[in-house]
Amino acid sequence: MYRIASYGIQLKSIDRLCKRPGKDIYMVSEKIIRPKRNRNGWYDGWFYAAFIDTKQSVFRNKILEITGSGETIIDIGCGTGGLAIELARKSEYVLGIDLSASQINRANKRKSRQRLENVDFIHANAALLARETKKNFDRAVFVLMLHEIPADERLSILLEVKKIAKKVTILDYAAAMPLNFWGITIRLIEFLAGWAHYRNFKHYLQNGGLNSLLEKTGYSIEADKTDKWNTFQFITAVPQTNA
Repeated sequence: MYRIASYGIQLKSIDRLCKRPGKDIYMVSEKIIRPKRNRNGWYDGWFYAAFIDTKQSVFRNKILEITGSGETIIDIGCGTGGLAIELARKSEYVLGIDLSASQINRANKRKSRQRLENVDFIHANAALLARETKKNFDRAVFVLMLHEIPADERLSILLEVKKIAKKVTILDYAAAMPLNFWGITIRLIEFLAGWAHYRNFKHYLQNGGLNSLLEKTGYSIEADKTDKWNTFQFITAVPQTNA
């Protein structure tokens, strides 16, 4: 999970010469944006790796199914890197970013164990990274991230991502989440994450969730699915040409 913070930043430029199978050599110039403070929470670090990341495996498979073999992908709120590493096995290049330093450390350890060269993980602010990076991506991926950040930051991130990604694939909570067993369980989990987190979650549901966010930021929805309990929504969208 991921939270944007308006903290001071330090910029470090990286110019890297990359070569991908079947592709010409090209130069990638990236800005690593290192917040002076980290996002921490009860779900951070080992807890996230043991529970949250594991529970996302079902939805991770859906994202893997629709991802092309030659795509470049930015995974926003990558957590401990589980999805990004799976994507890297079939994609050209994956960049994972998260505001939690401990989760990025775990992601980089995973990368080292897997000996993957076409995936990078950086401790970064998504909105600022989108402005600074010199690389464009075929797809931006968000998994259970947008509901937990303040409303204005949801909008600013989606607007910035339009500048660097051809499409977005988002998994998050369905706005019309019913009060069934899973709906109540999710509400309880979000409440336990802290008052600020829960306030953002409630605002997300009460203001139309993903459909409302994508409409406000000028995206056209290509595919829209919910699970059988109507608790999760899975959307792929593209920027509108006139937006």
